[in-house]
Amino acid sequence: MASSLVLYFLFTISMIFIVLHTTRKSYEAQKKMEYLENLNEYTRNLEMVYDNLRSFKHDYINIMASLAAYIDEKKYDELGTFFYEYILPMQKNLTQKNGTLNNLLRVRILELKSILYTKLLLAVNQNIQVNLDIPDEIDSIHMEPIDMTRMLGIYLDNAIEACLEAEHPVINFHLGKMNQDIVFIISNTFIDKGLSVAQMHKKGVTTKGDGHGLGLYNVSEILNRYDNIYHEALIKDSLFIQQVQIS
Repeated sequence: MASSLVLYFLFTISMIFIVLHTTRKSYEAQKKMEYLENLNEYTRNLEMVYDNLRSFKHDYINIMASLAAYIDEKKYDELGTFFYEYILPMQKNLTQKNGTLNNLLRVRILELKSILYTKLLLAVNQNIQVNLDIPDEIDSIHMEPIDMTRMLGIYLDNAIEACLEAEHPVINFHLGKMNQDIVFIISNTFIDKGLSVAQMHKKGVTTKGDGHGLGLYNVSEILNRYDNIYHEALIKDSLFIQQVQIS
């Protein structure tokens, strides 16, 4: 009887170790897959930027020819219309995209750079004013890369969706150092629909209908696993603000 209990105990322990080992391997495989997906997404976005630059260079000759034609014909009113309706918007869009890319040169963490560039370029392409501030070089963050990309992906997706409802869609993103800590601050314009900040972070609470309301709750669950992360959400000056400080 005693030997049977010992064998049963050893079998149970063995099964637990097998399950834990399998779970660990599955988690590591998931991390590798997400890392490769982030790398592929970043590469695709870089290719898109360079394609835009090549396209702009190709269009440059046509633009100059059009300007010369308006000037030769002394059609100055038409020249003004052409400039303000075509050239200026193209220049503004290209400048904002390049500004986003240049600011991200200070980010040395591939997963972080990838998710930021993907989401911020998405915002720029939807005519959202993106104000990006990264004053410091960022080369390490004490947070699992998958958790970090999930957090920022949800925060930025929500910011994009919310600010598009506002009259003037704006997203402000700050990433910097404060002593030895890393600080993220994401703020966006939004339409106040009567939900408090606390309500927004509850499971299933949403103004979007069924199937929504899990994003901020999921982020809260992620951050609660870390004892080195301080998070605060607030509404100030008609902006919805998410602040994350990682020590």
